[in-house]
Order: sequence, then structure tokens, then C-alpha cells
Amino acid sequence: NGAGASPPPAPAQVVPPPEAPSAAQVEATTPPGAPPASRVTYPPQNVEKGHPAGFEARRLWVFAGITVGYMGLYFTRGSLTYTAPVMVSEPSLPNIGMAEIGAMTSAFPVAYGLSKFAGGVLGAKFSARNMLGWGLVATAVINIAFGFSGASVAAMTTLWFINGGLQGLGAPASASILTRWFASSERGTYWGLWNTGANLGGFLTPVAVGYIAKQFGWQWGMWAPGAAALAVGFFALAAARDSPQAVGYPPPEAEATDKSKLDATGKPSIRAAFKQVVSSPGIWLLALTYFFVYVVRQGATSWLLFY
Repeated sequence: NGAGASPPPAPAQVVPPPEAPSAAQVEATTPPGAPPASRVTYPPQNVEKGHPAGFEARRLWVFAGITVGYMGLYFTRGSLTYTAPVMVSEPSLPNIGMAEIGAMTSAFPVAYGLSKFAGGVLGAKFSARNMLGWGLVATAVINIAFGFSGASVAAMTTLWFINGGLQGLGAPASASILTRWFASSERGTYWGLWNTGANLGGFLTPVAVGYIAKQFGWQWGMWAPGAAALAVGFFALAAARDSPQAVGYPPPEAEATDKSKLDATGKPSIRAAFKQVVSSPGIWLLALTYFFVYVVRQGATSWLLFY
């Protein structure tokens, strides 16, 4: 009679698969400036490093690009300084004296300071890779053009002012790329390593440019660093990328985004970045300190050669 028999098992419940996210949901979770999320496939996870496979090698390549790229800026930044003694003593440049060299070298830091401030604000919104790479290529062209400017003081001063404006884009762009590729706990180490590019460029430029200008003439003192910087600029463009997301990797760490600092398109707001900078007393104090540092630095680097 079936007494004591267990009841028949309940039929297995079928769990439907989760619904795929809508296109709007995918778009909403895609970081600004990154390729569409529907086409992003992150590489398999490397458990030992804590990053996807290939991430470490790729970001070291990026780091090499910004470090060597910034070194290249020193080639085109110090070229006039170490060519100037030859220019002053050059018979074919009778109108170039100490006063004229002073006008050229004074035009540079004015433009450099303005562009360095602008570069920090623009680097948050536009491509830092393009600012560094194409900025370096442009400074290389300026140096080469300087060698063809003849004896025109006005042309030389104008070119050197433009060079200063382009030079100021390099450091903010490099800092922007570095902070996107390295976690906050790593940035101090890599920032120090990045500065070796500036030190190496500062060491090589006086040795190479001074020798070339003395042996081959003042024009080659401008052409040679310009040609070297041209090659370095294209290397920086090939190696550097704005962020890990631009090449299909996740960011090195999750960072909270203050939506009040974004514009209507979800990108950093230039107005908000400008307001944050000018309203900080600490930044104004650092700027004042840096002003006096540059008074000493400019006197030592630009004029010590003559005395």
C-alpha cells in the first residue's frame, strides 16, 4: 500500500542564465577615454603579480617612453645655452652679443612657466601621450629651424620663446601618464626613477652640444640635438599610452572619482581643475619657492659658462 514510502523527489528547478547587460549599462561602466567595453577583453589574471598577464611588461615599456622622452626634451632645452659661447665669438654673427643671448634665454622661461601651468590643466583632459611625444617632435623642429635662422635676433628670440612654450608640456604629461599606470604605493619609486631621465639629459647635453658646436659650428650645435630629439619623440609616441584602459588593461587600482570635477561628457573638467589649483595655498607657496629656485638655476646654467 506504499505505507512508509518516501515521497517522489521534486523536479529539479532550472535556473535561467543571468541576463547580459544592456548597451547602456556597458557604456555607463566604461571609463572615460577607454575603448568601448564591448570590445575590451582583459588578459588572463597573473596571480603572482596581482596584474593581468603582460601588464608589467607593457607598463615598463610605457615608463621607458616617458623617461627617455623627457630626457629628449633636455637635448632641445639646453642646446642654445651650450651653443651660445660659440655664437658670441662667431664672426658671421656680428650682431649677436651678450645682450642678445640674454633676450633669447629670458624669453624661454616666461613661455615655459605659462605652458607648464597650462599643461597640467590640459593633461587631465587631453592625450598626455600626444602632448609629450608631439611636443618633443615640435621642439626638435624648432631647434633645427633655429640653425637656419641666419643672424636674425628677432627670429631666434621668437623661436626660443615657442620652444619654451612646448617644453612646459613635457613634465605634466609625463606625470599624468605615470599616475595612471602605477598605483599610489608605487608612484614614489617610479617618480624618482623617471627623474633620472632629466639628470641623464642634463649630463649629456652640455658634453655633446658643447663639443659639436665647437668642432662643427654653432648651427650644428642646434641641428644635432634637434635630430636626436626627433628620433626620441617618435620613440615616445610608439612606447607611451595614456592609460592601461587604452590598451585593454584594467587600472592598477580602483580610484574614487569626484563627479563634481567631470564635465557633461564624463571627462575631467578644465574649469574644475583650474579652480582646484588656484584655490590651494600650498600650491601658491610652492610656486613662490620654485620662483626663487629658478632665479639661481637660470643664473648658474645660462650664465656661468661666460664667466
